[in-house]
Formats: sequence, structure tokens, C-alpha cells
Amino acid sequence: MPDAQTALSLTRQLAKAKGDAAGPRVANTLVAELSSLDDDKLAEYFDAVARELVAEWQTVIHQINLAKAGTALLVDVRRRLLPLVKSKPELKPLDRELQKTLTSWFNGGFLTLRRIDWDSPASLLERLMKYEAVHPITSWVDMRRRLAADRRCFGFFHPSMPDEPLIFVQVALTHEISATIKSILEAPIVEDPTPSTAIFYSISNCQKGLSGIPFGNLLIKRAVNELYHEIPSLKTFSTLSPIPGFRRWVMNNTDIITGLTSADKAALEVPRWWENPESCAVLELPLSKAAARYLTLAPQGRAPDPVAHFHLSNGARLERINWQANLSENAIAESYGLMVNYRYRPNYIEKCQEAYRLGRVSRARSVEGLLQTPLRMPFLGN
Repeated sequence: MPDAQTALSLTRQLAKAKGDAAGPRVANTLVAELSSLDDDKLAEYFDAVARELVAEWQTVIHQINLAKAGTALLVDVRRRLLPLVKSKPELKPLDRELQKTLTSWFNGGFLTLRRIDWDSPASLLERLMKYEAVHPITSWVDMRRRLAADRRCFGFFHPSMPDEPLIFVQVALTHEISATIKSILEAPIVEDPTPSTAIFYSISNCQKGLSGIPFGNLLIKRAVNELYHEIPSLKTFSTLSPIPGFRRWVMNNTDIITGLTSADKAALEVPRWWENPESCAVLELPLSKAAARYLTLAPQGRAPDPVAHFHLSNGARLERINWQANLSENAIAESYGLMVNYRYRPNYIEKCQEAYRLGRVSRARSVEGLLQTPLRMPFLGN
């Protein structure tokens, strides 16, 4: 039966092999052994490596990568290592080395952009259903709708893991910037050959073991380029994005900081307030103003909201805050149902990035109007 000590013994052998003839055989055996360890035994293995072989860990990683299925194993090993690092600081050197090495192996030069459509293998579509992290795919009917003629889906793949998507993005082709997720997910199919707007409404990382490796910005750039050449009529590239940190920020900060009154916060405690028209009428403006304030925070060029930071650091402009854009239970819990549009305008991306690095968020007039104390940022175009 597989055990940590056997894996550790093989690791010692691999650390000493350093390219000799026995190396590949030992690496293949170690890959099989590590693949079969349960979480407890793998944790025991990590503890022993951290005590005894941390200096040799990079050598071991590189030799495992040369084994059959070695790269996929290392991605999975890191997935299982990450939760342990939180409670065991002594494992951080192992994780740092793994992340550094995987970052070099999974850089943009090795990644292939592929369009995923209804004719893609069923096994790949099943993986998309499993990995979709923003708007769950509820059925095969839902899956087919997301791959219809007025939709696009692109994913990054790596030669060592050709059947496993690393990250994928879903795009709606429309004639306007969408304000609600329902207008995208439940819209009838429109086979329009000349859409003017591409809405990036979901981006999902598929491999937890590659956490911290920046695929997303490159994926969007390549997808925009692909769409631009396929559909010359596209003029506007925007997102419809969640605001995952907004509710937590409201709950953890004072009324003065958020701009919400005590009465506003009390109204938010009413059960299912979002289904009550009177409550919504009272809360729409103060919550929208609070969201504008939250999304324009960027001390040291880092927005507190992770999705905002991702798009703003990539040169997007904060375009519009959308009220009741997503009324799912998760969206209410994260952001009171608000969503936001970030717009990518090729002629202004570098200017927006530079402003953001200086702690200033580029934004449209609609957002500026919601701020109680406008920050007098340049609008950088209409």
C-alpha cells in the first residue's frame, strides 16, 4: 500500500540521481507513488521533505517534470499543498519553489488559445461545467446556449496537459453593454453577423495548483485579438463583472467611510429586501454611491476588490455600476446584487494602467456622478 516513507525514499534517490541513467525510472516511479497518496499521507510526505530535502526540492521538481504525466502531477501536488501552507509556515519554501517553477513552465509562450464550441469533445465540455466558477452551468441545455452563434468561449491549454483547460473565458456578442447577467444568460439566440459589442461575462481558473500564475490578462488580450480579426464589426470590448468584496467592505467599515446611513444598513437587514420594490427604491442610490466609492479606492495602485484590481491593472476603465444586475443568492451575499462594467479601449489602456499605478481609477462620467466627493480624474475619452 502506498505510503509517505516510500515516496520519501524515492525522492532521496531522485535528488541524488541528478541526470544519471536511473533518474527517469525513479522519477516515473515517484510520480506513480505520489499520485496514489491520500491527503494525510501526502501531508506527511511534505513535512518530511521540508525537514530533510528542501535544498534539493528544485532538482526533484525538474526531474519529476520529465516523467510521463509529471507536469500534471506537479500541478495537482501544488493544489494539495496550498491548504497545508496556511497552517504550516515551514512548507512555504516548497510552495514558493513550485510556484516559481510552474510559472516558468506555464508562461505565455507555451500556451495555446483554443475556441471551445458545441463540437468540442464532450469530456472537455464536462470540464467546463465543473470548473465554471462565476455563473454555474446548470444543464446541457445551458451549456449549449453558452456556445451558440452569438457567444464565444476561449481557453488556454498547455502541451503537457492537452485535454485540461487552464483557464477559460465566456463572451456574449451584442449591440450594447449588458447591465444584467439575466440579459446574457437568458437571452434568445441572435445570429447577427455584425455585432458591435463583446461582453466578457465569466472567466474561470480551472487548475487550483496554478493559483497565483497570471493567465487572465493574457487570455483577455488574446481573445480580444481573436474576436477583432474574426468579427471586424466589433468596436466595444467590455465586461460584466461581480464585485465580490463589496458587502464585506460595507459591513466592516463605518457609515462615514461607506456613505451609507444607519437607516440604509438597517434596510439591508430586512429579509429578502431585494424582492421588495419599496426597499429597492430606498437602497438603489446609496448602495450605488457606496459601490462607486469602494471601486475607486486604489491605495498604492491596488484596489481592495480582487476583480476590480484584475481589470484596472490591465488597463480597463470603470464604466458603469449596475443595480440589481444579479439576484442570485451568492451575488446578494457578495455585493447586494450589484455588478460592474469594465471597458477596454485600446487607445487608452496604457494611460489607464499608468493612472492606476499612481492610485487613480479611470472611470466614466456615470461613475463620477455617483461619487459624493468627485476626485477630478481625467475621463480619458467618452
